[in-house]
Amino acid sequence: MKIFKICTAAVGVLVAPLSPAWGGQWWTGKYISQIQFDERACAFFLLDGVPNSDPVVTGDWFALPKSATNYQEMVSILLSAKLSRQTVDVGTDGTTSCGWATVKQINLR
Repeated sequence: MKIFKICTAAVGVLVAPLSPAWGGQWWTGKYISQIQFDERACAFFLLDGVPNSDPVVTGDWFALPKSATNYQEMVSILLSAKLSRQTVDVGTDGTTSCGWATVKQINLR
């Protein structure tokens, strides 16, 4: 029984960094299919093969709030990934911004 508890704890420690700490959804190794900028308070984008960006919304758009402290860096990653056809990892936080799933983290792969 002790071995089972130790193994369960070890798996939890290894898997925890793979999921967003803030709740929400985590998408890995996805290509950006479209990016949209307009006068609204968010930038928007789509990922290839993602039918629903987060359980909190019905739809496939991701919203990146312009008020985010690292907005410029995340936009740079989006544009770089789109132009170079590289994949990204995207984490949402389980809330909405501008009507779509709020992005909290973007990593270039």
